[in-house]
Amino acid sequence: MLIGLYSCFVALAEKVFEIDGRERVDDVLEEFETTGDRAETGHRVATLTIFVYDGDDREHQVGIRGLYNDFSDFARGPKLSRPGYPSSPGHTTSSWRDNREDLKAVFAMTRGERRALAEATWDFLLRLPRWERRLPPRTVRDPFAQTLRDFDRIAHQGEVGGAALQGFVYGYMAADAPTVQFRTASARTGGKRARLVGDIDGYDGPDLALTAEVKDRDLQDSQEITDFYSNLGPWPDAIAFVACRSASPTFKDEVEELRIGVYTLDQLVDQVELWIVPKQLAAIRHAMGYFDSIEKKPDLGDRFQAFLQARNIDLRG
Repeated sequence: MLIGLYSCFVALAEKVFEIDGRERVDDVLEEFETTGDRAETGHRVATLTIFVYDGDDREHQVGIRGLYNDFSDFARGPKLSRPGYPSSPGHTTSSWRDNREDLKAVFAMTRGERRALAEATWDFLLRLPRWERRLPPRTVRDPFAQTLRDFDRIAHQGEVGGAALQGFVYGYMAADAPTVQFRTASARTGGKRARLVGDIDGYDGPDLALTAEVKDRDLQDSQEITDFYSNLGPWPDAIAFVACRSASPTFKDEVEELRIGVYTLDQLVDQVELWIVPKQLAAIRHAMGYFDSIEKKPDLGDRFQAFLQARNIDLRG
């Protein structure tokens, strides 16, 4: 962009004359050597670097590429915030020969004239649209992660122990696998009576695709899920996992040998924190559906609604 190139021509002249001691020259390309002048025959040097000697006859090199990089970074950076300024330093600085007459004119100016040119290009740059800051984040960016982490799952009067976590795991599975058809029952309902493999079963057509056993406690021994892995026999291809408050290393090792995954509450939270907000809200809706239509404990549903309101979690997204 020419405003950047002209600004760099001015900066280049100021640096050269600071070393050389003069204010102006009529023809910079005649007065000073460049890398192009010293290049081997037939070799074209893309960018512009000027060799200049100080009062002690020491040689210095002053190049345009670094100046343009600094100008471009500043124009597009957070302080000036002009993203519309093109970031093409390689192309611009290698095309300086197309503007050699302008380069000569800048070096022929007095210092005051160069300052006026720099101010004019600066004013032009400031007319470019400023970068607009991102909108403020949603009031709640992690609604389901908050739910898993902070909702009081201890059964209150009129509630069944384990129902809260079972509802949340149901919401987790339904949001994560929306094409699967889920079957479940209220907490504390026997799996055999409900004709379930785990506490929550997900079917792809006639086949069990996904199943979870939910235990809102600290698991220590694989015998605590004997019924679950016994039920898995006819379903070797189903993905099976246990969702629990926590699990000992012994439990994890024993269960993984049975090809059953283990997800502690902390692990579920870690996964959900990577979900986009609409997916987290979908999980909450499914959990509410579980509480209302499957668990059918109004006290739990009401308490959950109160939690969502207190956290400003709006299910409309």
